[in-house]
Amino acid sequence: MLGKGIVKSQIAKLIEVSLSFVISVLLTRRMGPDGFGSYSLILGWIGFVGLGISLGFSEILNKYLPRLISDSVQISSFFLPLLVIRMGLALIVSLVVALFAPSLFSWLKHGEMLPYVNYILVLLLLTQACNLFWSFYIARIDIGTVFLSHTLQQVIVIGAVFWLSGLENISLQSLLIVTCIAWVSGALVYALAYQGANTRKGKKWGANQFKPVLKFGLSAWAAAAITFLLSEQSDVLLLGYIVQGTRSVAYYKVGTALVWKLIGVITVGAQVVLTSLSTLYAREGEEGFSRGWRTFMKLSVLLVVPSYLLLGWYAPQIITLLYGPEYVFSALVLRLFVALTVIPFGLLGGGLHLMALYTVGREREGLIIRAISGVVNVILGVFLISLHGVVGAVIATGVATFLGISLEFLALQRFSPQQYPWDFSLKTVAAMFIGAALLFPVPARTWYELLGVGSAYGLVIGLALMWWKPLAAEDCEMLGRISPRLATIATWFSSAA
Repeated sequence: MLGKGIVKSQIAKLIEVSLSFVISVLLTRRMGPDGFGSYSLILGWIGFVGLGISLGFSEILNKYLPRLISDSVQISSFFLPLLVIRMGLALIVSLVVALFAPSLFSWLKHGEMLPYVNYILVLLLLTQACNLFWSFYIARIDIGTVFLSHTLQQVIVIGAVFWLSGLENISLQSLLIVTCIAWVSGALVYALAYQGANTRKGKKWGANQFKPVLKFGLSAWAAAAITFLLSEQSDVLLLGYIVQGTRSVAYYKVGTALVWKLIGVITVGAQVVLTSLSTLYAREGEEGFSRGWRTFMKLSVLLVVPSYLLLGWYAPQIITLLYGPEYVFSALVLRLFVALTVIPFGLLGGGLHLMALYTVGREREGLIIRAISGVVNVILGVFLISLHGVVGAVIATGVATFLGISLEFLALQRFSPQQYPWDFSLKTVAAMFIGAALLFPVPARTWYELLGVGSAYGLVIGLALMWWKPLAAEDCEMLGRISPRLATIATWFSSAA
């Protein structure tokens, strides 16, 4: 079951991230740097406001709903009060913003967004409703409904953008309407599915039982606020406030989007890692946990580091081919972001250590570290953006990310020392540089040339690792739990075969 769940989750994530990436490319090309920067800034503020009124309700559903279902509690008596509170807060915030919109947007230094305030508020309300419905079905482990809704939204947006492309230009107002339509489609899917669910049976959830639930929700809310300080949205908001105009926001989004999307496609999701490590820890104790941690570390090194090198080297060609010559400055942003994050995301395993700390019950240390690195990111961002604009934002995020992941790694080592896979990492990096030395001098100006160079680069790395066989028997066993096919492939690179 664990392996099937991981494979299904990765397939769904791959499709969803790919569609989302297509949407971002279409928007950037159709809107231009100024329009796309404004659009990104609007979504950033919606995310910030949404976080402020979330109160940890999504986390409450994820934690408590499975238990309530097993206890035959009437689900509607638990879910509907959360929905009413969430939407009530969203409505109050929307009314306040509508009343003070001129002063608010003047203070934010973006008066050009004032004509779109009604669309922004509608989008805020819809996102709050949909996010709670998503959490409801994730908690019920109804991945099919979640995947269907996400895919439906993204397909509608893609189709609408193509339809609007017949116009002379696509205004920000039109795209906000398109986005609202997509959210409405998702809300309808969930509303219909929820109405069809049998939620009337069982005992009711009493109002007097909500106190411990809300206490947990507020704790999760604080953790989400801490994480927001390190997120891409915080950099977007700082750029939008400190730097005049929205073009810098567009350059930052385009330059960093490829890294985030690549991470989303090629790495195993945090929830899957947490589930896998927790299962191994419960079944096999410290030894099983250590084996799983080392295998995920090796996957991070193998998938992230070579991909980053290819992405950074050919950044100008990739940015121009994907987004157009208007975004050529984003190639510098991309190269700098790759250089600053290849060690923490690749060699140090990204967020793997935080999930490991959660597994062994040391989540408090992980959250403290996130808080420290988040505050560092904001402080550095304010200072460096004022001096260097977009480049300053990238440097601040890169430094804070390296600091946070390094501290998480050290915290895990202090509590429960895990042997770092030095042999595998060194052999992978050596194979990567051999492939780069042989192939990167080849010019690649078209997609066909890039595909050819990338394929040959991957082949050289694969042949070198097949020769050196850096995988251990424990890695084959761990991958076998995910998929027998992965285990078969892993034996090609293991001397234990």
